[in-house]
Amino acid sequence: MKKYSFLILALAAVLCACNNNGNEVKEPVVLRLNQQQQQMLQVTNDFSFDLLREVKAKENKANIVLSPLSASFALGMVMNGADGNTLKEMQTALGFNEEYAIEDINEYYRKLISNLPYLDKTNTLKIANSIWAQNGFPFYDSFIKTNKEWFSSKVENVDFTNKKTADKINRWAADNTNNLIKEVVSADEIADAVMVLANALYFKGIWKEKFNKDNTRPFDFTTARGNTIQTPMMQQTHSFKYAETEEGQLLEMDYKEEKYTMDILLPAKEQSLDKLTASMTSEKWQEWMEKMQYCQVRVRLPKLETRYEVELKEALKATGIVDAFTPAADFSKMSEQDLFINRVKQLCYLKIDEEGTEAAAVTVVGMKNSAVEYEEPKIYDFFVDRPYLMVIREKNYGTILFTAAIGDPG
Repeated sequence: MKKYSFLILALAAVLCACNNNGNEVKEPVVLRLNQQQQQMLQVTNDFSFDLLREVKAKENKANIVLSPLSASFALGMVMNGADGNTLKEMQTALGFNEEYAIEDINEYYRKLISNLPYLDKTNTLKIANSIWAQNGFPFYDSFIKTNKEWFSSKVENVDFTNKKTADKINRWAADNTNNLIKEVVSADEIADAVMVLANALYFKGIWKEKFNKDNTRPFDFTTARGNTIQTPMMQQTHSFKYAETEEGQLLEMDYKEEKYTMDILLPAKEQSLDKLTASMTSEKWQEWMEKMQYCQVRVRLPKLETRYEVELKEALKATGIVDAFTPAADFSKMSEQDLFINRVKQLCYLKIDEEGTEAAAVTVVGMKNSAVEYEEPKIYDFFVDRPYLMVIREKNYGTILFTAAIGDPG
């Protein structure tokens, strides 16, 4: 009988947009992706919508909040230990064609990790990775070296039977998420672990066009369950990128310096959020993006604060990562021991107010030992009074950081 050990992959992602007090001043860089990397980004955004679609189909909850980019970083680190069909499934599910060498994929990840945090001086984006390895466990030096080189991973040897190890990992998570994610693992969860891999993503920014708090007042919102509630809605009329189709309305709201943006997709009244989410792909999303033009838009957007927790194992299996969750998994580039993924759990927090947005996500993955002539501008109404889809992304190439399906802001 095979002896199985545990590997825990912990991922923390935080997004917040509020004031800019205390932000360090940094010289901005320009994110430049070559043709191959742009192709990678396009297809990896498929993973963002695939994950949201699968979770939405399986979860009977009003609000869903996910961080596909942070999940991709974390799974990307694990992928460096995979081989055979396990590597093929993970690579395909994350959106990478088989023709891409693992070195090309790692270079793509390194480009995002080293450039995304430095796109402007106003907003703050931090990305951190770490590996915590059990003292004496036979992990290959090549696996550790690869993740240090491409993911800038901090590496530390620990004793998972010591309860203080959980405190150390949780402290790392808190330090790298501005204390918004304080508990990634418990001592009991990692008592039998052989490794913990963690990704932390933190973003802080402010709306380019803030909402005046004096204009916030209650309006009706019809929830996903068909109930009508009164909820505080922020209001403003301004020039925003906007589009309408038979399926719904799309609004783009920038953060300062326009390097990051939030897109809100409001389904047509006769169409459900479930149906729209189920049909969404990166290609369809790109079609919506190309239809947007600057218009005067009267916006009403609910203030929101919600928490969300989900087990992602089945959703990830539905995206095509199958073998990795069975003893047939091949993580032979990680260790000579048999390893396979046992569980994937994500906890999220999302807050939207007049200043901006605050969101946090933590994922834990457990593994066992296998615009012509001037005209008076038309003003469009964009009243978010029913369930909607939300995406937060890097603006130039469209790198998706967070996705959300909101059915009840109350």
